[in-house]
Amino acid sequence: MRRKQVDPEAAEEAYKKAIELNPNDADVYASYGMFRWSRNGNTSDVAVLYRKAYELDPKHELAQIRLAQSLEASGQFEEALEVRKSFVAENPERAIAHRQLGFFYLHNLGQYYEAIIEFRKQLALDRNATNVLRALADAYINLGDTEKAIWWIERYLNNQQDPLQRARWMSWKFKLTGDVSAREQTVLQGLNQYPKDGELIGHLTDLYLAVGQPEKVLLQWEKAYPTFFAPVPEVNWSSCSVAKDMARVLTATGELEQANRLIVAALAAAKPVLFIESL
Repeated sequence: MRRKQVDPEAAEEAYKKAIELNPNDADVYASYGMFRWSRNGNTSDVAVLYRKAYELDPKHELAQIRLAQSLEASGQFEEALEVRKSFVAENPERAIAHRQLGFFYLHNLGQYYEAIIEFRKQLALDRNATNVLRALADAYINLGDTEKAIWWIERYLNNQQDPLQRARWMSWKFKLTGDVSAREQTVLQGLNQYPKDGELIGHLTDLYLAVGQPEKVLLQWEKAYPTFFAPVPEVNWSSCSVAKDMARVLTATGELEQANRLIVAALAAAKPVLFIESL
């Protein structure tokens, strides 16, 4: 059976009618916020809807999570932190609450010790949360503790069988240990199997830029992301994080105009979308 396509305008009217009939129902505002988010991204009107839901029910989980993300996106970190802390206080036994607060400390405030505390609480509640091991390594790297960062990477590798993830993490480990040859070999082997993986190409970019040979990685980028080389580069949310690495290569090869165009396109692609790592 084919799914019936939703009429956006009819849905808008239905949500507005629901609010008119249920002006004190947090679920209605939160649901409407999700609908608007899915259509337009994290715009100011979406934040208003989540704030209203949160005011009506401060324990509404979806409203808490999305309001905090809306506040983060607009740079209102102080209030976002209070919402994050409130969520943890009300849900101390939920791993996701500590995860979200940990990522907020790590990515928005640069409070690495606080991030580590929250990530370790997450792991205590959920031993299978291997996705947080990279964040712990990141935090220790920022603290200058390479030894502990490598320990967390190795812990991840001991429990990871996926060849792509292993290639990514092994490359990162060799970067920290300074083993250039092993890192290059790991990346090239990974790219033989996953030639369009932006993270692996990024590692290769680091290697060849460091020795002044950016042209060696240029062809890899052209094959993986041909739209980056268009007169108007096509960058979406999923590729905007690797576009900066391509821009570094273009800059190093003297193609400054294309590098600038790519950066502009990447910023435009990233602007309306929140960092959703903490979900």
